Amino acid sequence: LFGELLHKHGFVPDFEDSFTDGASASVKQANFSKVKSALAGAGSALGVRLKDAQISEIIQEDRGAALRVLYQLRQGLQKAGICA
Repeated sequence: LFGELLHKHGFVPDFEDSFTDGASASVKQANFSKVKSALAGAGSALGVRLKDAQISEIIQEDRGAALRVLYQLRQGLQKAGICA
């Protein structure tokens, strides 16, 4: 979901080639590594920093972990005027 959102707004141009569909922890970790890299480049514009602890919480499906990051991403996109 994070990769798709970043792709939709132009922060991950090669989404189909970069991200892997899968449920294993290693696939999730690899995908979040790419999301983290994309946010590092866009993060200053969006004000979103994805920390390793947050990635672990999302992968472990901790309640609300993904929602908190999605909210930050939404706020950053709105602030940048990219999303209404």
